[in-house]
Amino acid sequence: TDLGDAEGPTRVEEQPPDMEPPDECINMADAMGPAFEIHNHIDLRLTPDSAAWARREQGEFARFKVWTGLADGRDPDPIAMMFYADALPPPFFNVLGMVGAAPTLELTVHVRDLPAPGMLRGRFRNRYIINGFFEEDGEIWDSEGKLVALSRQVGRIMSRGPQR
Repeated sequence: TDLGDAEGPTRVEEQPPDMEPPDECINMADAMGPAFEIHNHIDLRLTPDSAAWARREQGEFARFKVWTGLADGRDPDPIAMMFYADALPPPFFNVLGMVGAAPTLELTVHVRDLPAPGMLRGRFRNRYIINGFFEEDGEIWDSEGKLVALSRQVGRIMSRGPQR
């Protein structure tokens, strides 16, 4: 579809997450280390309350709030939404620790609108982990506070035990 020409009723019950400014957040490249090639292409900054796992602490919730954008500074586009939706480690790291790899088995991203220029805000959460399978729901909001994409993924924990 041409999202620039999309018209119709709009109703959004949620608001963009309240978050610290990007420069007060934790850069994922610093938290995960240079071994992850993805961090050369994307700018991911977790809010301090979303990064308990990076401090080797146990968080209360399997949720992340994150600022994101392309590392080269290009403005977001609809195709990049798929990249943003799958770029984070799973939020359950906050409650289980870095238990191992968590490959995506299925990913669906619904792009709802053209994103405005600037960094995007994301809110991601895991509500269920059953027998090593997890689901993750995500929301991506643009710099103007518009919901531009929704995601859902199913993954599998390839456990090596807690890494606190």
